[in-house]
Amino acid sequence: MADRSGQVKAVAILFLITTWVLVPLRLYCRGYIVKSFGSDDWILCFLQIVFTIYLISQLLGAVAGTGRHKTDITPEANTEALRVSNERSSVVVREFGANTAVLATGQWWFICELLYIISTCALKISVGFSLLRICVRPAYARIIHFLMYATGLVGIVYFLMVLLQCRPMSTFWEQSPRTNDLCFKNSIVLGLTYTIAIMNCLADWAFSILPILVVKHLNMRRSTKVSLSAILGLAALGSIATVVRCFYIPTLLVGDDFLFATTEVALWSTIEPGLGIIATSLAILRPLYRAMKIRIGLYGSQTAEYHIRDTDAVSLYSAAKTAGNLSQSNVFGLFKGATKTESSDNAHMSETRELHVTTELTAPAVAWVSPG
Repeated sequence: MADRSGQVKAVAILFLITTWVLVPLRLYCRGYIVKSFGSDDWILCFLQIVFTIYLISQLLGAVAGTGRHKTDITPEANTEALRVSNERSSVVVREFGANTAVLATGQWWFICELLYIISTCALKISVGFSLLRICVRPAYARIIHFLMYATGLVGIVYFLMVLLQCRPMSTFWEQSPRTNDLCFKNSIVLGLTYTIAIMNCLADWAFSILPILVVKHLNMRRSTKVSLSAILGLAALGSIATVVRCFYIPTLLVGDDFLFATTEVALWSTIEPGLGIIATSLAILRPLYRAMKIRIGLYGSQTAEYHIRDTDAVSLYSAAKTAGNLSQSNVFGLFKGATKTESSDNAHMSETRELHVTTELTAPAVAWVSPG
């Protein structure tokens, strides 16, 4: 296929639309339905802004020539495409000429590399804070904290490598990021790029396995555990994108037909954070789904919800079907109760309280159940 710019545009537009639908829904759910807006949500807001800039840059690059052969675009378009291209890696062999347009090319590459590093770190830290909301085992919490700190440390190292890889810094865009004696050698940058990719992959898989272990110890129906674990496990797809992208890292050394050769890198580098944002948003939307069902009357009378540690992600319980038992020591959470009678469309009572569950609680079919 001679022109793959359409694929680049399609993937960018898909994630631009999808993330801007799901992220606001997640923030609405956290902020107005369960009133549990936390650090992970603030980090996600920041991440969404950075990812949007990333996608806009990719779209501009595709319009200018990303995904097309060098022979199919004018020299001016080739320069413009490189200026807004956003593939993530320091391994770029490109000889820059001494003119203003080409200088801008290197500056755009430099800025986009730094933005990508920030966005990938922010995604993993946001996922970590989300898991801490539902984690009830100290051992798992320590693992999550370790992964978050490790992600931040690795991100800082990679950020500094990109920032300081040339001396002076302007050598990156005034000459070339691979200028001999002034920039890091190709072997150093290539080795660091592969190392960071492997560490990102391992962190993604750890964040994918941990939800299964965490949810296993929560008090909820088996079907709910399976569905929640599956949604949280979508983060594993991001690691698959990282692995696939690794196979195309050598294409970043292709200087003659760079824009076409690196199409796969551009696609998979977008899919990885995009899937992560979608997964973290879907995992939080369950209370919104339940609230909509209650509003349109799909629940019967005397329906209550029990939420352990994080009301929007786990442990949803219906008192209309069973007088359920809730037992778990040393767990902080929220209790919500709302009822609807056969003769009225209005909820008679709704209450939210914090509770510390230390003994078994029984929820009879009444308007609401006090944890006391």
